[in-house]
Amino acid sequence: MYPWGNARGGTPWGGVGSWETQKSPEEEESERTLNAIRDAFKNDDRFTCERPLGDIHNGAAMIIKEEYTVEGQPRVRRFVVKAGITGAHHSVRKETRYLNSLALAEHIPRIISFQDHPLMNLGVPLFVSEYMEHGTLNRFQERLRRADQILPNRILWSIFLCLIRACIGMAWPPPGPDVGPEQTRSGDPTTLAHNDMHDENLVFGDLDSSDHSLVPVLKLIDFGESVELPAGADESRLNENNVNQHDRVLNLEAYRLDRYSRRNRGTDKNILDVGVNMSQIIAQRGEVFPNGARALIRDPNVHPSLDPDLRLLVQRCVAVDPLNRPTLDELMELINNSYFNRPASHYGAAGEGDGLESDETIRKIVSTYILSGDTS
Repeated sequence: MYPWGNARGGTPWGGVGSWETQKSPEEEESERTLNAIRDAFKNDDRFTCERPLGDIHNGAAMIIKEEYTVEGQPRVRRFVVKAGITGAHHSVRKETRYLNSLALAEHIPRIISFQDHPLMNLGVPLFVSEYMEHGTLNRFQERLRRADQILPNRILWSIFLCLIRACIGMAWPPPGPDVGPEQTRSGDPTTLAHNDMHDENLVFGDLDSSDHSLVPVLKLIDFGESVELPAGADESRLNENNVNQHDRVLNLEAYRLDRYSRRNRGTDKNILDVGVNMSQIIAQRGEVFPNGARALIRDPNVHPSLDPDLRLLVQRCVAVDPLNRPTLDELMELINNSYFNRPASHYGAAGEGDGLESDETIRKIVSTYILSGDTS
């Protein structure tokens, strides 16, 4: 924080300093790229450039609305154009490559291709992907905090399920032929680590008739920072103090299962990131780092009504020793056994009437804080 205001030029009394109009080279280039995107679409009445999306460190992005007809009926869809700027060309190319390889994963946004491409001559790397209508996990949490709304276990399990499915998709890119829930398969998992999994890169889509009939699908976006990590668990730099405070206090080594051994540093990193995100949303806190997440999920006063099975599984995901974290194979078995889809009746009276775990309460929370929430 600057002593005379903030980095964007605001003054302590709410006025505007003369330096506010100064922009960084990255901001200026991003603005030029966004204007070029607007110009590319301006002569085609099908498209409307609605607003820029996200920060600029991995490129410039714009939400586009397309209006078209199907058998004489008007239709509307929105998509995102993401284009590279200097310093981000590589990340946009990399993100395009990963999104194409994960094109059939249900919990990863899909690349969109269309004919009569108005962006052919933009001159920078770019891709077009589906737009998720209902905002980020961060926005959802902000609304919950303002309303002092406790999250039901069943919503937390649903979010957890989406994060695990996305990790399984990264480890075993679905072969298709259709988009569907990610599944573990034969062969070793890839070593892909998303490496930027936080609540601004997790976005809500729509309800459907499968696993997302009560809580919308949550998808993982922004693969610009993704990396391939060498195979094999790296235990050489474990902080013994952290191991003692978390893993050994909870006796997490006892939950290791020998029959699940397919893992690598990429999958272990993704599972850790899932656990950190789950700890954060369970505690209704802002951004936390692994040690903070471990302290939160060990605290019995954080979400006292939290399902103990959910608490333990998240505690295992944030284990200091990667070998104490669950593998994707184990998590897949739990998914297949409906561990992540517990009915309202599992929670007794809380699942009845207008109890916290009832379908009625979940629909109300989803409608109020996700489907009807402002995503601007």
